[in-house]
Order: sequence, then C-alpha cells, then structure tokens
Amino acid sequence: MGKLLLLLPVLFALLIACEDQIVSECELVSDATLTPRARYSDIQSNLFDVHCAFSGCHASVSPARDLDLTPGKSYAGLVTVRSLERPALYRVEPGSASNSFLLIKLIGEGTGVMPPSGQVRASLIDSVSAWIDAGAANN
Repeated sequence: MGKLLLLLPVLFALLIACEDQIVSECELVSDATLTPRARYSDIQSNLFDVHCAFSGCHASVSPARDLDLTPGKSYAGLVTVRSLERPALYRVEPGSASNSFLLIKLIGEGTGVMPPSGQVRASLIDSVSAWIDAGAANN
C-alpha cells in the first residue's frame, strides 16, 4: 500500500503533463468524424476514372474538349485554371468549393450537369466539395 501511495503523485504529474496532448488528440478525432476527408487520388479513381475520362469526353485534349481528366493530367487541368464556360471562375478554387466550376458542373447549378449521363452520387460530390474546401491538395 505504501508503494502505491508513492506512485500516485508521479502518475498525477504525468497525467497533467500530457493533458495538452490528450486534448489535442481528442480534438483531432472529433474533427475527423465531423468533417469529410477526401484525397485527390480517391476523386480521380472514384469519379474521373469511372465517369469522365473516356474517349470523346475528357480523356484527351482536343479542340472540342480542353480538359483531360486522365490520371497524371487532371490535377494540372483543374486547380487554379479558369473555366472556359465561366471565365470568372476557376475550375477548382482551392479553399472555395462554392466558387469552383467543377462542383457547379457536378451539381448542375445553372449549367448542364456533368457527367451527361446524370448526376453522380451525393457522396462523391461531398468528397469533391470537402477536398476543395480543404485546399485542393494533390494527394
């Protein structure tokens, strides 16, 4: 019993010293569960590769199609590149999904929806929005 009483102050001091780290870790976990996280590589494989990067659509640059959404080319054609349809907007404006023409096209807000076959599922649109709002990293 005497050894336990000697250890209690040491354990208490360690707990207090680690309090900031414990709170930070909890805040990170809470933030991760509240905010959808998206990686560009996931958007490429789950959206562009499945719905967009086809011959005659966005698989190569041509006079009719100026946006190549194939792997290795899509990021450079989207992020901070002006939309030809709405030059006042970037295709992807890092940090601002609501001002990004990519999201406007996916939703079909005042323009034809992309892909032409119909709107993609909401979870993909949410991922694109979260990725853009988080800064549109090339990850």
